[in-house]
Amino acid sequence: MNGSTLTLGLVGALAAGAALGRRGSASATEARAVFRSPCSRCLGKGTIHPFSHILGGTCFACEGKGYIETATDPAILSARRDRSRAKATAAREARATAARAAAEEREARYRDDPRIGPQTRARMMQFPEIADEAFKALAREDAGEVPPNTLRNVRR
Repeated sequence: MNGSTLTLGLVGALAAGAALGRRGSASATEARAVFRSPCSRCLGKGTIHPFSHILGGTCFACEGKGYIETATDPAILSARRDRSRAKATAAREARATAARAAAEEREARYRDDPRIGPQTRARMMQFPEIADEAFKALAREDAGEVPPNTLRNVRR
């Protein structure tokens, strides 16, 4: 089980009714699975040496026990975490791909635009960031977000 152990713990104590011997009360104890896995912060030691000046270096994650008890199997938790990370990575890559596609579309549209002067065009060849900003500015002007003839620095 990937370094984790399974133990059975007792959940709840004797019900008040059961302790007094009343009829119709809940069962005295309920058993549930408890999984123990080594603490990832202190690596199962219970203390963290660089923090020995704070409460003797006691690990706050596992409270000095050296292990973490969970009701869910650590393998299941790890699989959930991996799925979540994969989903976040896929979303990040999709956003990056969309941004690259938009930048390529702007470049194809405005690459030979006569409004871009020779100095700006030379800078655009050296620095792609300048090219992207110039293309965005021209797109804003074409969309009517910026009044015409206000982008003088692009035309130089």
